[in-house]
Order: sequence, then structure tokens, then C-alpha cells
Amino acid sequence: MGKPKNFVAFDLGAESGRAILGTLDAGRLTLEEKHRFANPSGRMLGHLHWDLMRQWEELKTGLRIAAAGGLPIDGIGVDTWGVDFGLLGPNGQLLGMPYCYRDSRTDGIMERLLRRVLSVVVQVAPVVVISPAAELGPLVRGTGATLEVQRGLGLNAGLEQARAQALADGVLTLAVLHGDLPILEPDDVRTLLDAVPPRGVAIGPDVNGQGTNALAMRPADAIPFRFGIGSCAAHRAEARLADLPFVIVDRAGLAFDLDTPADLARWLEMGAAA
Repeated sequence: MGKPKNFVAFDLGAESGRAILGTLDAGRLTLEEKHRFANPSGRMLGHLHWDLMRQWEELKTGLRIAAAGGLPIDGIGVDTWGVDFGLLGPNGQLLGMPYCYRDSRTDGIMERLLRRVLSVVVQVAPVVVISPAAELGPLVRGTGATLEVQRGLGLNAGLEQARAQALADGVLTLAVLHGDLPILEPDDVRTLLDAVPPRGVAIGPDVNGQGTNALAMRPADAIPFRFGIGSCAAHRAEARLADLPFVIVDRAGLAFDLDTPADLARWLEMGAAA
């Protein structure tokens, strides 16, 4: 039989962190908590930040305790937040303590973003929002749009639900725009719709040309939805498969979306989120 394998997993939560030693021996995994610590944060200039240096010291302490006595460590993993980030300078140096996701600077920002996007699009065409969040009803209706509560899971499944209702209502041209387009303007939407061939597809790619931030088609069921990784290429492929022309619409208002912390930071720097 092979030698046991030892792994250290760090779990960083909102208020505390811990180091767990996992040992895999003969197909059996045993777990033992080796170190637990308060996850340090503090206020600086009125904002809540993580104390990254203290976190780093606690991680090293946990690793030393887990490897005490010369125990070989075969792997290390970290489970932590996916929304907080630190800014690095050109030489890799940390430029400041990262904001904590609980800091108030982003309170209500997604609601404001959705309200802004809807207020732009309703100036051009009727809007239906598809979402499993029924509590969005007042916000959506307040912009003049309609909310359809999604019954299933997944973006493509939700869009198919909305499309079925659109076809039942006799809609000929169907457009899909994501709700995280912070600099979208009415002319961006008009340009997208005007670009749709009599029978065909218009695609508004993201800034990298990989994703699809906007999709319009005539008829409304011209191609299946293929949102996800590499969706721009996937939608082009569906158009080719259906023998339909497609047009790429390059507009800054369609291309800039909020996918990463860096995107959010850029938008906040623009002042448009105020």
C-alpha cells in the first residue's frame, strides 16, 4: 500500500479562519483542525479593510502547526471569498489593504446598476426581465419593464422560458442584454437592433471578444442560446449551422461589463456608480 498523503486546507471565513489537516490513507480521509484564528479586519479612513499581513502570519502559523514534527505536506489549498481583491503595482507590491466585501461602499450597487440598464433599454423597446428573484418586482416595474420569474435553473434555460412567452406574444425580433452593462446608452441598443439582418443574428461581444453581452435575432427563435464560456464563438457557430448571416456589433456600451473586481473598480473610478 502507498504512503499516506497529507494536505493542509485553509478555510477563510468572514470572521474567522482555520487550518485543517487532511490525511488520505488507504482510501480513507481523516480531517483534523490544527489552527483557528480571528480573521482580522479594521477600519481605515472610514472603510472596512482586511489586514492582509496578519492573515498571512496566521496562515504561516497554521502551516507550521500542521507540519510539526516533520510531517510531510503533499498539498495546500485555500477556500476563501471570490469577491475581494488587492491591487498590485508594476513590481508586484501590494498597493493597499484590500477592501472587505462587507464595506459599505458597494451597498445597493447592483440594484442601481440594474435600474440604470433598464431605464436605458425601455427608451428603445419593451423590456422583460427574466430572473428567479421575485423580489425584484418593484424595482423592475418602477422602470416600466416587466418581470418574468424564472422557474428553472441556468441562464440559457431562463432565456428559453422568456423566448417561449415572446413567441406566444408574436414577437418577431428578440434581443438579450445582460444587466451588468454600466455604460450602456440608448444608441447602443438601437445600433444592435438596426444591425439585425431580415433573417439573422447580431452579436455584441465583450471587451475580450469571447463572451456575448448582447444578442439580437430575427426571427425570435433563429438560434439556440449558448451563453457561457466562449459564447460569442458558440453563437456564431449556431448562426452558421442555421445558414443565417450574423453581424458583430462593436460598441463600448455593449462591450464593457462587470465580470471582475477590476471591472467594478474601473466603474467606481468613472463616478458613474454614484
